[in-house]
Amino acid sequence: MAVDTLLETPRTRAAPLRATKLRVNNLKKQYGQLQALRPTSLEVGNGEFLTLLGPSGSGKTTLLMMVAGLTAPTSGEIWIDGRIATDLPPQKRDIGVVFQNYALFPHLSVYENVAFPLRMRRLDNATIDREVKRLLDIVELSKMADRLPRELSGGQQQRVALARCAVYGPSIILMDEPLGALDKKLRDQMQMEIRHLHKRLGATVLYVTHDQGEAMTMSDRICLMRDGGIEQLGTPAELYHQPRNRFVADFLGGATFLKGTIAGEDEDFVIVEQHGQAPFKALRPVSKFTKGEAVQCMIRPQNLSVSRGQSAGLNVLSATVTDSVMTGTMTEHHVRLADATTVVAVEFTTASSLPRQKGESVQLTWRPADTISFVGSDLK
Repeated sequence: MAVDTLLETPRTRAAPLRATKLRVNNLKKQYGQLQALRPTSLEVGNGEFLTLLGPSGSGKTTLLMMVAGLTAPTSGEIWIDGRIATDLPPQKRDIGVVFQNYALFPHLSVYENVAFPLRMRRLDNATIDREVKRLLDIVELSKMADRLPRELSGGQQQRVALARCAVYGPSIILMDEPLGALDKKLRDQMQMEIRHLHKRLGATVLYVTHDQGEAMTMSDRICLMRDGGIEQLGTPAELYHQPRNRFVADFLGGATFLKGTIAGEDEDFVIVEQHGQAPFKALRPVSKFTKGEAVQCMIRPQNLSVSRGQSAGLNVLSATVTDSVMTGTMTEHHVRLADATTVVAVEFTTASSLPRQKGESVQLTWRPADTISFVGSDLK
């Protein structure tokens, strides 16, 4: 891609259809008896921000390094822009990589760090100057062009690394835990900056992180991985509200899990029984189920309410307050159910919010439609 076409048409995160930029087909990596990546297939759209999310050892960095050409796959194929790239060396894949440690040249100025990829490509000085100034303007570091990396904050160094990666217009930008070395406040700030930069650049980004909040904030889609394979691929909203199994539900944000037994069916719902409690309804499991089968039901904390009375059409469980904590914007009510399960219900703090007293008997209520159920292998 020519450097002067890098910003032709910025793509928005809401683009409904995208041409395929990257495709991996049955990609696998084996180290002796260890299978670091099981046969995996994945497509990334042109201009898409896709995050590889998962715990340590899930295979996300292995997959990224194979796409970059820094690790050879045991088997499978990598396609970039419709061309096979499995055996191409890194420098011929038209890919830019941003690592956690930034890898800036300490003896070069900000300007020269960003200019370095263009000088290596032997572009003329006028083109280099135009492109470097344009990228420094995008990352809002134009006034710091003459500074050395050690004179910048961590966030500013990260922006230099991003500018250097993007200045030559790579087909795909790969980011491996780029915010891992930053403190929480700066990390939160950089998440939004990377999101805005992605919109302005219109680049295709493959991003690796183990932080679910980071993935939810920045991604068009999330590829959640575990044990060297893909557990679920979809938008942040799909993974959060429609998790495929308990692992996905638990990894993406806070969740309460209620154990019970399927006692029957009612249209789109199953009826769940718990010892010592009234039955409640949950959405039907995705997998096949039978009456009498063990089930676990997931509810997000913000969908739970604590009250002194019952409401028609809602699920209701009796509970005892163990604590009530105002954290500022939100108030958390900690309650214990008859089977000793501890549940946290979250509500917005208002002037009329009523504190709950320890030991108080209350009703825990929520909508049946907010109850996701898992059975069989989906509980793993």
